[in-house]
Amino acid sequence: MNSNFMQFDFGKLYYSYIDNKSDKSIIFLHGNASSASSFYEICNLLKDNFNIFCIDFPGHGLSEHIDIDKHSYYYSFFGLRDILVSFYNTIKAKNIFIAGNSLGANIAVQSLPFLSDIKGLILMASIHAKDKEAFFKTILPTAPRELSLKKELNDYESKILIEAFIHDAKNNPIIANKMREDIKNSDGNFRTQLIHYIEKQGWPNERQLLEKNNLPLLIIGGLQDSFINLSYYDELEKMTSMNKSQFHLLNNVGHVPHLEDPISCARLITDFTACYN
Repeated sequence: MNSNFMQFDFGKLYYSYIDNKSDKSIIFLHGNASSASSFYEICNLLKDNFNIFCIDFPGHGLSEHIDIDKHSYYYSFFGLRDILVSFYNTIKAKNIFIAGNSLGANIAVQSLPFLSDIKGLILMASIHAKDKEAFFKTILPTAPRELSLKKELNDYESKILIEAFIHDAKNNPIIANKMREDIKNSDGNFRTQLIHYIEKQGWPNERQLLEKNNLPLLIIGGLQDSFINLSYYDELEKMTSMNKSQFHLLNNVGHVPHLEDPISCARLITDFTACYN
């Protein structure tokens, strides 16, 4: 993967990329307390067929941590949306698909009114609701929601969160350690400001945005996801039945499909994008 930075008023945004002059491109967006590097294995599987871009959201990975006294807006859904739109318009790639995991998928959907000529969305382990109340109702009551939004996490709390995100974390130390490093390097202010701004800005009706744009969708979930009530996928499939959409729930996968089963995700993405040239 090549690497670069894009300058914003809050500081530098890191992104990694592969430019092989392909006629199709993918922008990958990670979830809360994750990073662009979580996509590197799946990118290696896809690199021959796509131009690939992986963004580190501010406060994550190699992007700058924000001075929240000056630029806290960029730790909000709307701020992240603005970053994606600016990035999208700057790279000028062809036939772009946007793939997001969890929070990254929410940002992709909420950005739709400001993006032109998107070919399709790849939404991985994400909840798309009409408002924040409906969003939080879809999260399983046993999920460690409070930890995922807590500013500071001790080692024990990080362990609980990792095992909730990744189904096989206990038996897969490589993936668990990768997420542990991402959590450690992420800015805890991001999580607290995210909640602050959700209350302040509200929650865009993502169901309406998906229906209105009628884009082809690839939905990938995990059958062992500790956060999402699986009945949600049935509901979403009925809502998007008029779209050119595909739904796949992977076994032995939790809340981070691309990291837990990159081979299956790469295959699904390749098949999905082949239909929309």
